[in-house]
Amino acid sequence: MKRLLLLSLVGFVLLTGCGNKTKNNDGKDNNGEEETPIANTNEGIIQDKNVDGLEFTNASLVRENGLSVLKVLVTNNTGSDYAVKNFQIVAKDKDGNVMHEVPIIGSVGDNGIANGESKTITGVIDVDLTNAASLEYTPVK
Repeated sequence: MKRLLLLSLVGFVLLTGCGNKTKNNDGKDNNGEEETPIANTNEGIIQDKNVDGLEFTNASLVRENGLSVLKVLVTNNTGSDYAVKNFQIVAKDKDGNVMHEVPIIGSVGDNGIANGESKTITGVIDVDLTNAASLEYTPVK
């Protein structure tokens, strides 16, 4: 009888996958626990970039709770104030293919960026960009 009970318990554990964690699209595993953040450290993501005299530095791209969050410091080195409200940001894979249909939007506010000024922009998208190989920034004036 004990043997039958033990075999039943082992069978139940194997069938239900007890202790087996899988991820859902909401960034939580089946037990409701939040996933561990994953940083994308590919060179094309974290390297400094210059677009029209704007310097993009200190980029970080982290996947957490079902979202990819990009933070980057933008410094205006153009020699004059730069009238821009947003940046469209596109992530590409190692083959140069765009990884998402809607661009990531990073805002610097209504006043743009004064000459010599730095602002941090943050963009969030619900697409997994942990394997992104590069980022492209386009000012939206």
